[in-house]
Amino acid sequence: MLKFSLLLAAAVFLFSCKQGTDKNIPPNASNNTVIDTVAIIDDPKNNLNIQTNSFTEIDSSGIIMLPLSMEETKNNRGSLKYREMPGNNYWNIIFYNCKTSDYHLLSDRKMLISNFDIQYQSSDLTYVTYTGKHIFFRVTTEDFNKDKKINSDDPEYLFVTDREGNNFKQISPAGCSLKSWQFIRSANKIIMTVIKDSDNNKEFGDKDEVATFELDVEKENEPTEIFTKNFKNSLKVMYDKDWQGVKEQ
Repeated sequence: MLKFSLLLAAAVFLFSCKQGTDKNIPPNASNNTVIDTVAIIDDPKNNLNIQTNSFTEIDSSGIIMLPLSMEETKNNRGSLKYREMPGNNYWNIIFYNCKTSDYHLLSDRKMLISNFDIQYQSSDLTYVTYTGKHIFFRVTTEDFNKDKKINSDDPEYLFVTDREGNNFKQISPAGCSLKSWQFIRSANKIIMTVIKDSDNNKEFGDKDEVATFELDVEKENEPTEIFTKNFKNSLKVMYDKDWQGVKEQ
């Protein structure tokens, strides 16, 4: 009986220790990673990491976008805590509805947002809403070159949400870095140029191919490359024939 009581007490103790540890692990954390959330919240230095320096209203909807900047703070050794953070980038965006007082984050994933677009400037210098239904974002989300950082060396993707900041999804091809994009109103399509890692060196440089893709933003589909391989090969032959001599001069 005594042996059974000791075993039961040991089991309860181990279960209690596990429960206490689990309180510090957020839902999206790795099972092998223990995060002391209390220490993070109570550390006054972390107040500098929640920066809402500006905000933008989406049309006249009463919905406000508050981009979250990342302040570079010095640690005890004098080095910057976020050295890999490029300047003028955001790590998330809060969407706040002034009418209902509801708010939510753009996403709970780790990312860098270099730009977001609600309107564009037309030829007569007036601002025009892109689609009336979407907001577009240029975002870096993956450590493509495996250097344990997310920065400008990794591919930038085109993402989209609805006008309330919901349904955040990538619409440019994976593994390709976004170069330029435009919404073609008459066709209701996004045309984008992207840089492919043609030589598979985990970098995006001058020798990599620039490809052109299109996407209908109203349909649930993947972006498709516009020009066929045969057409691109014919361009290579034509360019080499017409301009090879000029290049060698």
